[in-house]
Amino acid sequence: MEQHQRGSAAAGTLFHFELESALAWSVFTIMLGGSLLVERFWCKYLCPMEAILAVLNKISPIRVRTQEACVDCGRCGSACGMGIEERPENIRSLECVRCLDCLDTCKRPEAIELRLG
Repeated sequence: MEQHQRGSAAAGTLFHFELESALAWSVFTIMLGGSLLVERFWCKYLCPMEAILAVLNKISPIRVRTQEACVDCGRCGSACGMGIEERPENIRSLECVRCLDCLDTCKRPEAIELRLG
């Protein structure tokens, strides 16, 4: 019985949501509106981890590169969880989190590769 009550209190704390101030309503409205208008709004514009990854993308020795075998079919762009369109042109995008879904979905294994340097 105690565990159930303790679990309920934790869930109540986690999901307790009060909009009592103008600031809270403003944040709520911006997040809701942004999420309805832009896919992955939080991840693309507000997430601190994405900002760190963007900086690390600039200096990372690991690169995703397209080769001559790429026919620009667009499969990698449609598989991209970050919504980076037309992958060959945006291969060095700061939004890329190197999930490697583009490598997994490519029908031509020699078209995209992960390289050091």
